[in-house]
Amino acid sequence: MNIKIATVLLSLACCSVNFANADIFAGLDHTIPGVIYYPFSPSSFTVSSSTEFCYAPSTPPGYPDCYPAENAFDGNTNGYHLDGSVFITDTSDPDLWWQVKFDSGAKVLTGVRIWNRISLCGAPPAPCLDRLDDFTLKLMLSCGDGPAKLQGTYTNTAGSGQEVYEVVFPDGGIVADEIKITVPNTGDFLQLAEVQVYIPDTSKTPTPKTCNKAKNPPPASSNKNKRKRRLVKTRE
Repeated sequence: MNIKIATVLLSLACCSVNFANADIFAGLDHTIPGVIYYPFSPSSFTVSSSTEFCYAPSTPPGYPDCYPAENAFDGNTNGYHLDGSVFITDTSDPDLWWQVKFDSGAKVLTGVRIWNRISLCGAPPAPCLDRLDDFTLKLMLSCGDGPAKLQGTYTNTAGSGQEVYEVVFPDGGIVADEIKITVPNTGDFLQLAEVQVYIPDTSKTPTPKTCNKAKNPPPASSNKNKRKRRLVKTRE
């Protein structure tokens, strides 16, 4: 896939470091530094969305009953909605959004990879990758009892109909505890197969070197022998 780069304008917020931009790649042509972060304890994160799509009054045979927000943060990048790991909104809200909040605290984020739904939509069935074309990615940071502060925002202009988008943050990453993805409601749906969050790989942090290590002094007997040899040599 071709790589296409755009810019993220970031704002300086409470207890964060100001980063000027981020690189956006369409496809899997770039490696995001760090490792994928998945908090395995459900109590350490909260996933929410504006709405979720459910079939009513009855579910067609072979289809999931609903497509909840949790499907986009379950470790499964499968983009086929019939397999039950795709999140889809309905179209009842003016703004369609999906969000994950790390209840365990803020993280240094080195990047985010967004996986699109890849199965066909509608009748007759047709590709619908373009439903994610106008997405906006927002990073936020909770600060005390006040509202979360915006850390960075990116509105996609990097390409249409992509299966994967990669957002790479430079200079070591951005501090945030909330990630939000939105699309404007144009009568269509927000759909996500998976949102992968990257954090620094602490296992590759080098071990600090020990400096000025004390050396064991030579044995006292050795010093005496040296002095004796020097005295003998002086008498010659």
